[in-house]
Amino acid sequence: MQWEPRAQACIPVLTTGPDLRRVKLNLVDVLCRADELAAVCGDTPGETAALIDWLIGLIHAADQHPETSDEWLSWVTDRTPLDKVADWIASHPGCWDLFDPERPLGQNPVLHPHLDTYGVGPAQLFLERVGDYNQFFNLHHLHHPEPVPADAAWRAMLTQHVYGIGMRGRIKAKDMGLPGTFTNLGTNRLATRLKVIARPAWPGATLGDLLRLNTAPWPDEPGPLNLTWKSGRAVPKRLHTAGTTASPHFAGPADLHTVLGPLDSHCARPSFPTAASALTRVLHRRW
Repeated sequence: MQWEPRAQACIPVLTTGPDLRRVKLNLVDVLCRADELAAVCGDTPGETAALIDWLIGLIHAADQHPETSDEWLSWVTDRTPLDKVADWIASHPGCWDLFDPERPLGQNPVLHPHLDTYGVGPAQLFLERVGDYNQFFNLHHLHHPEPVPADAAWRAMLTQHVYGIGMRGRIKAKDMGLPGTFTNLGTNRLATRLKVIARPAWPGATLGDLLRLNTAPWPDEPGPLNLTWKSGRAVPKRLHTAGTTASPHFAGPADLHTVLGPLDSHCARPSFPTAASALTRVLHRRW
């Protein structure tokens, strides 16, 4: 089984025009048609913010961002198309498969052997469902067996990477024979649940306008695009020494906007072959 956001309809958007229809498009189509779309329209505000953040990271990773304030102003006012970003994504050689056994998109393959023993139902993947986030109750127990569509699981995973707090996994690393320093004391940069997004206020503004407006100029290398965890953590390690005030280091805006937080869960493919694109089991590991 293979599922890639580049090919599968996975990003909910609103079309322009009087009807504002909500449709799902794949990643390449969203960027190709960014100026034909009104907005990203996720299932929750946090999901919407996480999707926008990831799209901005991809613009930087494709090296199609402005380098100076003057370039940024021209980029916004001239409404520079984002089709070159879409072309870059379509031809990118990395692994974008959510279910790849060795390099699963956004996940840690080291946890795969422990999934049957320690994994639970997919409810834990959703910030808005019961689990570690007990302020939310929608009757989904951690072991709720109902599979979720792969596109919904992928969006929930992005939301976790952006907003999930640290140290909320259910199983300690040492209980699985894994080192406890994978994400020791790690937390996500937006764990406060705050995100500021500038929205274009002019008539006829599109998703493309919003993305250009929020893509900050950057004169240096954009940094790596983080697609999967490697050697137990995303690269580079972003932890500072205890007792210091040093900030975690990011290699650039592409690295920053696509960072894989302390969520190092593994999303399993279904145990029965008839569920074409669904997810049935996840695992969160604690340090």
